[in-house]
Amino acid sequence: MLYQYLAQYQISYLRFEHPPVFTCEQASLELPHAPGAKIKNLLLSSPETGRLYLLVAAQDKRIHFKKLAKLLGEKNLRFASPESLLGLLGVEKGAVTLLGIINDSEEKVTLLMDSDLEKAVALQCHPLVNSATLVIPGQEIIRFLTLLNHPPMYISDFAYPAG
Repeated sequence: MLYQYLAQYQISYLRFEHPPVFTCEQASLELPHAPGAKIKNLLLSSPETGRLYLLVAAQDKRIHFKKLAKLLGEKNLRFASPESLLGLLGVEKGAVTLLGIINDSEEKVTLLMDSDLEKAVALQCHPLVNSATLVIPGQEIIRFLTLLNHPPMYISDFAYPAG
């Protein structure tokens, strides 16, 4: 379905196949010279409100979850369950991807994107499996998300550099 959608809307990409990766570090080792911003994707939920958020951040940032929750007007955030990952985004743990938003037809997930990625020339995204990576131009990602009625909400001041 994802590839058909990309073809239907003429969204360009480069595809790189690799062994399955489960962390950003593993992905970087498999594709050290691939173009595009390396990102991390986290599906988060609020226990109090039930809201769901897909956070897309630069890979090298460490998320300050309390700050992020406060920024969103939430008391607390936690990682969504494996059942939510599969039911909402159609992916399993280790394959969470921005492109999973294609499966959120009921628009239950709010997409949060690191403001540092707003001007990215391209983003590296798993195509719903963690054994390949697509490099998609930044403007094409925005068009993809807008077509799916999930334009990103850009956020800042929710993380600090790793290290």
